[in-house]
Amino acid sequence: MICLYYMPGGANMVVHALLEHIGEPYELKPVNAASGENRSEEFLEFSPDGCVSVLTDGRLVMQESSAIALYLAGRFSDAGLVPEVDPNRSRYFLWMVLLANTVEEALLRWYHPEDCADGAEAQTSVKSQAEQRLKARWDRVDGALGERSYLLASALSAADNMLFMLCFWAGTMKTPLSNWDNIATWLQDMNDLDAIRAMISQEGFA
Repeated sequence: MICLYYMPGGANMVVHALLEHIGEPYELKPVNAASGENRSEEFLEFSPDGCVSVLTDGRLVMQESSAIALYLAGRFSDAGLVPEVDPNRSRYFLWMVLLANTVEEALLRWYHPEDCADGAEAQTSVKSQAEQRLKARWDRVDGALGERSYLLASALSAADNMLFMLCFWAGTMKTPLSNWDNIATWLQDMNDLDAIRAMISQEGFA
């Protein structure tokens, strides 16, 4: 059986949501990073860097949420979470990589400026720069959505689940996502999906 090691609200959210969409049996195993459980000898065998998003599928062990998401969407292709033909297939891979390399990266810099700079003044600058980058990225996402139901027109994909997680993280920022009309409409629709509701509830945010 597939098993997801997770921390509520962490990068594992995208994987957790995909597992709900896919509908195959899986097991959740919470990891208490605050108590150092992710640094235990047992856990480090699964994740040498101590990163909490870990998925096991038989003998397969995977880290990195975006990579796991790509794996699951491909492994369970019948769920329809990865487009089969271009142009949507190529756009799907574009968005998966773009979201991970730009939006997620900027959010991590905003939440953890201490990882990028020393001293309060320098860290404030890091957060400010990250927020400006995010505004530009939200502009791009909003434009891509337009009046579409999902990032790839009318079909839900793993990229939408990745974007949902990042929007969830952005919920505490000064600039609300409601400033972007298309994102706000899309986000409301995503929140109504059974798989998203289940993931949110199971991670303790309902």
